[in-house]
Amino acid sequence: MRIFLIFIFSIITSTAFCTSIVIYIKNNTIYVAADTRRVHVEKKNGKTITINKTANKIYNVGSGYFAVSGHNDIEIIRLAKNSSKDYSDAYSRIIAFREKILAYYKGRMEWERLNFPNEFKKYLNEPLAGVCFFGFEQGVPVAYSIDINMSLGMNKKIVINSHIQPLLRNKYCFIGVSDHISYLSKADKNLIPRSTFKNAELLLPALIKIEARYHPKVVSEPIDLLKLTSTGPEWIITNHNNIF
Repeated sequence: MRIFLIFIFSIITSTAFCTSIVIYIKNNTIYVAADTRRVHVEKKNGKTITINKTANKIYNVGSGYFAVSGHNDIEIIRLAKNSSKDYSDAYSRIIAFREKILAYYKGRMEWERLNFPNEFKKYLNEPLAGVCFFGFEQGVPVAYSIDINMSLGMNKKIVINSHIQPLLRNKYCFIGVSDHISYLSKADKNLIPRSTFKNAELLLPALIKIEARYHPKVVSEPIDLLKLTSTGPEWIITNHNNIF
């Protein structure tokens, strides 16, 4: 029994911050594109093992949808699904999700600092999670995004911060890895045909591919692309790689 317990506690698993997601509302249509890279990390007997997997980042619960990126994505998805089941509108869902995810990351980061103090510092330099809840309400496209990060307060107390914002029409929202596509350089713009900028179904996957060029370890094809209207969803590209 002693040997069995030692083996169990010698394996620690998590997922790294990865994925690039673009959401765009044009007229009465919501477009969502996401890469499918999932980086699974195992710390086993003092060694770190990285396993690349493929997983969907766009989910549907009832009449609502959400897209996720972040550390420990299985827990993020679980909490987002629970929040989606409890409420029918996007704003109520994201408020309920915020309460759950802040409590989760508070406990998780306390645990990380206690068990892995050296690796804990990396969480201060990058977001913990990014999630967008979206759908149609009374025939109108509605979407809200939330960003989660961590800081240290007085006496180095862990503080989990959140920022919620509505998505506006004809504006792009970026979740996850987006340091190059949120502000396209001239060189990157030249990689995209000019006509593509007028077609969201072509532009969103093109933006994901640009981010993958810079961050191949955390962003990669295949890409999922959802087109959502008041009459229902149309998966322009789908790979059916749910992790649940």
